[in-house]
Amino acid sequence: MMKFINKYIALIALGAMMFTSCSKDESSEVIDDAELQAVEITFGASLNDLVDRAAQSISKDHFNTIPDCSDAEPAVARIDFSYGGNSYQTDVAILKDANGYFTDYSEDLKILVPNNGQVTISLDGFMVYDGDPDSTGNLIWVAPKESDGDFDGYVDQALPFDFTVEDGTKPYIDVEVLCFDRRMVNEYGYVFFDILPEVIYPLCLFVNYCDEDGRHYVADYSIDLYFGENASGIQLYDHTESSAMASTGDYGDGQYYADPLCLVVPGPPANLGDNEPYLYMVLYPQDWDGTGDIDNSPIQGITLSWNMVKSLLNGDGTTNEYYHLLIGECEGALTGDGSGGGDTGNNDLDGDGVTNDIDQCPNTPDGAVVNAVGCPDSDGDGVYDNDDLCEETPTGTAVDEDGCPVDIGGPDCGTATWGREDLVEGFGLVLPTDFTFPVRILAEASTLDGLSTNLEIGTIQLSTVEGGIALAINIEDGAYEVTEYTISASLSADGSNPIVESGSSISAGGSANETLTIPSFQDLYLKIEFDICEVSVN
Repeated sequence: MMKFINKYIALIALGAMMFTSCSKDESSEVIDDAELQAVEITFGASLNDLVDRAAQSISKDHFNTIPDCSDAEPAVARIDFSYGGNSYQTDVAILKDANGYFTDYSEDLKILVPNNGQVTISLDGFMVYDGDPDSTGNLIWVAPKESDGDFDGYVDQALPFDFTVEDGTKPYIDVEVLCFDRRMVNEYGYVFFDILPEVIYPLCLFVNYCDEDGRHYVADYSIDLYFGENASGIQLYDHTESSAMASTGDYGDGQYYADPLCLVVPGPPANLGDNEPYLYMVLYPQDWDGTGDIDNSPIQGITLSWNMVKSLLNGDGTTNEYYHLLIGECEGALTGDGSGGGDTGNNDLDGDGVTNDIDQCPNTPDGAVVNAVGCPDSDGDGVYDNDDLCEETPTGTAVDEDGCPVDIGGPDCGTATWGREDLVEGFGLVLPTDFTFPVRILAEASTLDGLSTNLEIGTIQLSTVEGGIALAINIEDGAYEVTEYTISASLSADGSNPIVESGSSISAGGSANETLTIPSFQDLYLKIEFDICEVSVN
């Protein structure tokens, strides 16, 4: 059993499915063969408290570890069943009513039954997801199978089990399910990569050997890799198999080489910190011409966290960097007897001054400035360079998760427009030659915190004057002031060859007057844009 973090007191689990009876259904569908009818099967689910069951069953040794539960709502059930010598798998939506959860109608769950007869079906697998199992859905509930794991003892009837459907009935099948906890994936009785989400990630290793004089050579080796914090976890790779062995060769004239050993690994278990180890490796050094005879003692205790795996990947999840290991006899190298620091947590493989046990970026390039957890952070804002979208943030600036400055309580600034919706056309407002009317200035809700609708902050009075137009801008004595404005006027609807006038600094309650010199016109297209800020309150 994988012995991950054992902090499972008072955690919620999943228990018995709810519906147990079968009812006669006079509307069973008759299909082409008059001797057969289609009987529809429905599965239901209800939440239960496994902790209470454990307390009431203290004589059962298997109630010693309880899986953690997700808060996600069930959405899809993946069901494996067999009858008549054939096996089937189907995905069915999960519905909910006052009694609990149950599977939706599905043609795939219609079983052909002889008239006045019955069919025996074996339920072989039952897994529930919070979304599409083939895309973003996460596995949240599992009906355990009879196996060497512990969880089949948590339920009264582990899978697989048989049930019988009879002509004219509409059965609801009783199935017991448990919360799915990836830390204990081997306890449910399913094949590892069948039960885990399908997303896997590449992990490529490159190993060097160094002699006592510090000279480096490419190493030949194989590995065991476990999903867990030690060798009691689920074994993903076996050092005796070719997929776990390095590929080495000789270009000639003593030019030895080794290709990176590239593996695929799952992501971390749920509820495990990104800096906590979840993969455990044992490395087996091999003699070959590139190194000669070396110590072949297995090197134990190499652990990897999700931060370490993730730091090697490109944004699209493909390998960008290799995970480098140094074994042998020089200072800092890993050795089978531990004299060189067999536990990688005591070493500093990338030489950035941060030991591996706390280094969240274990392959930092030489010379990179790193922060306290070993990650490059050039501007010191706490966001690693590979995630930082604003890489030159001034020291002391508050930033968001992307490393970009955030509003920390200063004046709220945005934009405002001049206009009336009924007059907007093309470039701006179309004004006839004879006009005199006030027009509202609207602060735009999309640019200002706390506004869900546009807010009127002032008006503009327009009038014709000799040789042009006059504008009197009036800002209400309220929450906003103008820091800058631009007036643009054109004789063309497309705004070509505009006459532009700019101004600035109109305080709340203040005003400004502008005159635009414009030749005679039939229609005038006018646009005024404002930059505004909330008035600071001392």
